[in-house]
Amino acid sequence: MDVMISLVQVIGGLVLLVAGGESLVRGAVGFANALGVPALVIGLTIVSFGTSAPEMVISLQAVLTGHPDISLGNIIGSNIANILLVLGATAIVYPIAVDAKLVRRDTPLMLGATVLFMFFCNGGMLARYEATIFLIIIVLYTLHIFRSVKRGDEAELAEELEEGTSVEMSIWKAGIFIGTGALLLILGSDVLVDGSVTLARTIGVPEAVIGLTILAVGSSAPEMVTCLVAAYRKHADIALGNIVGSNLFNITVIGGTAAMVKPIPVADQFIQTDNWIMLGVTMVLISFMLTGRKITRAEGVILFTGYVAYSGWLYYNSLA
Repeated sequence: MDVMISLVQVIGGLVLLVAGGESLVRGAVGFANALGVPALVIGLTIVSFGTSAPEMVISLQAVLTGHPDISLGNIIGSNIANILLVLGATAIVYPIAVDAKLVRRDTPLMLGATVLFMFFCNGGMLARYEATIFLIIIVLYTLHIFRSVKRGDEAELAEELEEGTSVEMSIWKAGIFIGTGALLLILGSDVLVDGSVTLARTIGVPEAVIGLTILAVGSSAPEMVTCLVAAYRKHADIALGNIVGSNLFNITVIGGTAAMVKPIPVADQFIQTDNWIMLGVTMVLISFMLTGRKITRAEGVILFTGYVAYSGWLYYNSLA
């Protein structure tokens, strides 16, 4: 009975987070449009950062309530799920074309952030000065993208940003959306973390495993939906940029913000195993991107199968 209640809490918390994130982004975009803020600025800030609000509040709530394993598990697990599960399923639906600019600029930065994250974790604690480095990296990256779009170097990205910022509403209505979204995010994170901790204790599974699996997949749901819809419409190349950006954001912004609020102790499991798996799947993705400049359906099957195997391995180890 306790397990069912905990599962209901987890599912309910995830639903509240997704609804809250959507409401917050729509309200913020509508508010900015009402004030005459350029679509470019909205797309590069409110939309891109706001869509990762669920992961952010999960990690912050977990850190503040004394559950660092859930916080880190959510970050690491989301990155693994994004590559293996989300991109794997997307490539199975429709092969993903690889943009040369993504290979030259964004992918190396994602890899570098992953290696830096592992290096910081090896000290056994994510400290505030390390969090500061992550936040500086993402600020510089965002400024670079902003300048590139303004110069016209990123025509496709600019067009996507224009399409994603066409929310028109009054300031008062936007304020209601923002307030509702913020409330749902706070409530959802509280319910989700509480349910996850109870579930872990009830079934005897470490909190790290819950963070790496249930929370990681749940918080990656928006990316999954976005990528599958893009693949269905034969725009799967958008999915790859979305995942690379999301993984970079998870490490630098979510990890950086959480550790800035409160230094995060790093469990041995992350240092010895899961960080290496995150690095490994990142390298596999890069190798797929470099061979033929396309992620094929066969490679999608490999990625998807890898996630099934990883999840099974985590569950098996939790019972040992």
